[in-house]
Amino acid sequence: MKKYITILYSMHCCFSLFSQKYNYQIPFGYGDDIKEKFGVSVLDFNNHLVTCYPLVGIDRFVVGDNGSYICDKNGQLLMMTNNCDIRDKNFKIITNGDTLTPGSIWDDYCAESGDYPTWQENIFLPELTNDSIYYLLHQDGVLSDFYKTVISENFYISTIVHKKDGRLVLKDKQIIQKGVMSPSKTTATINSDKTKWWTYTIDFNSNVFRFYEIGGSSLVSNPVISEIGIPINNNETGYTQAKFSPENKTFALNNKYNIGVMLYDFDDKTGKLSNFRKHLYHNFKESAEGTCYSPNGRFLYLTAGRHIFQMDMSVANPSDSVIHMGEVSLPDETGWPH
Repeated sequence: MKKYITILYSMHCCFSLFSQKYNYQIPFGYGDDIKEKFGVSVLDFNNHLVTCYPLVGIDRFVVGDNGSYICDKNGQLLMMTNNCDIRDKNFKIITNGDTLTPGSIWDDYCAESGDYPTWQENIFLPELTNDSIYYLLHQDGVLSDFYKTVISENFYISTIVHKKDGRLVLKDKQIIQKGVMSPSKTTATINSDKTKWWTYTIDFNSNVFRFYEIGGSSLVSNPVISEIGIPINNNETGYTQAKFSPENKTFALNNKYNIGVMLYDFDDKTGKLSNFRKHLYHNFKESAEGTCYSPNGRFLYLTAGRHIFQMDMSVANPSDSVIHMGEVSLPDETGWPH
């Protein structure tokens, strides 16, 4: 549950720039035992209330560490993915939405377990000039014998059309970037004139960032390259989530305990990074996980293992401002963590 909360809160932050309700119903969970009522549930933020109820779902479909969703402009769940396929609100695979991210991980896990065991490698985005078009950015994961770790070799953009009769159709799938990449924690932010999106990749074991503008008739721009900061080494660092600040001026990467949070100034007009710095925020030797800004951008919330931290970004040295907010995963009466 801890990971789901982190993911859901972070995804909720991504769409806070909009008045439309793209994140008002948040699905999460798994359907391993439908008879025992294990299934996908929904957090519903409509009608000025927060409610939670089961959707039930189907066997072998997980919306968790690698799950994304999007609602229509009225706040009703439209579709979701876990990198295996794209499903509508009734858990039916949309037209052309199967075998979404092909490769050995899809072959080994999707059919058997209904899950793609990588971390935050996809995100849905609305086309900002057309309410009937949506994009899904998604990366593959490859367990590399040569590099002895998980890498990514393909970064895709899939274009989904919402037909007038209600059908969802995956119209087109293209490769944005091909090569050896870090399995980047996929996120996006709006550009300076609010007509397109910025997203990014990181070259494997490097400090080379490639930012792409997404949307409109051109669909994908040429990459804007920034070589900045310390190299992000898959085997030595543990970054697990990236987030843009609400005003679009800062890009944050949460990293392992001896590195902390990595910060970069971001230019939402050009896509360039500058002014790298890093701030330690904890001394627990646990994996870095979630990253999210407060709506006004003053506070950065970070999770590591079971712990939640708050960092004040308005002070001269944010590391001095860190508050340990508590633990988000505690054992129940049987000792089982939840």
